[in-house]
Amino acid sequence: MSHATCSAAPMTPRPCPTGRGECGQSFATRRGMASNMNVPPSLDTVDLEAIKSVRPNLLLCGPAGVLRTTLDTLRPSFQQPVYNWTGNARASLPHEFAGTLIFEDASSAPGEQQQLLLAWLGQRAPRVQVISTTVESLFALVQQGAFLDSLFYHLNTLYVDLGCPA
Repeated sequence: MSHATCSAAPMTPRPCPTGRGECGQSFATRRGMASNMNVPPSLDTVDLEAIKSVRPNLLLCGPAGVLRTTLDTLRPSFQQPVYNWTGNARASLPHEFAGTLIFEDASSAPGEQQQLLLAWLGQRAPRVQVISTTVESLFALVQQGAFLDSLFYHLNTLYVDLGCPA
């Protein structure tokens, strides 16, 4: 059973009653199972089989070392090809692509990179699973106006808190 939370447009992001992260419908509840949204999710509570079959966009938040370990654990379930893209890099995104995009360090992406990724996703969304990593809350950046809310909703289908700062 999963306790990871998700947010979907047009919901307005809001803090969870626990005071940690974004609050939305839980992945387990969306699949018709009972869930306790007050339990912060971790990789141990995420339904890995659902991730493999449904292929939702994942937003992973936590310390850099934990994020690397989590990506290594999940990597065998990613649809090939896998393309890594860093938020603060000036690298372009692939033109013809269906597979998995790992968007590393999403919180460091400047506005122009966020716009580029949002437009790219608009053309490829059904064919691409995006795994985003961040060491700080994207929700807080959305509230500050430093991260595009529309991109946040694309990336935050399933939110996994691996020790993200409140």
